[in-house]
Amino acid sequence: IRNEAYGILQREDTLKEIVKLLGPDALPDEEKLILEIARMIKIGLLQQNSFDDVDTYCSPEKQFKLLKLIVDFYKLGQQSLKEGTQLSAIRELSVVTSILKARMDVKDDEMPKLDKLETDMKEQFKNISGVKVTN
Repeated sequence: IRNEAYGILQREDTLKEIVKLLGPDALPDEEKLILEIARMIKIGLLQQNSFDDVDTYCSPEKQFKLLKLIVDFYKLGQQSLKEGTQLSAIRELSVVTSILKARMDVKDDEMPKLDKLETDMKEQFKNISGVKVTN
């Protein structure tokens, strides 16, 4: 999972160069999704607020679950795009905001909330595209 996230962040660097030269409209939706997921990794996982009681410290278990959640979102997003769902519909899923805020909203002793977030994410993808979700 760590390698997948690292690969997404590396790919983002390449895509940013293309966007600088040609503009964001030059990218297909699959590559725009990579940029969105990289943003989610940076904001939802790597960025830290030392003034927030919950976000000051994050257990390795919580970090792993957050990273897995974002990588799973990416995989479901890819599958959804292949099935014809618009990228805008994926970006507008309410779970995106929930994932980005989870590092501050979910305490280390509230891991079941992240499991619920994963369930909600799968359900939302199923609703927008009929993506077959496996557990």
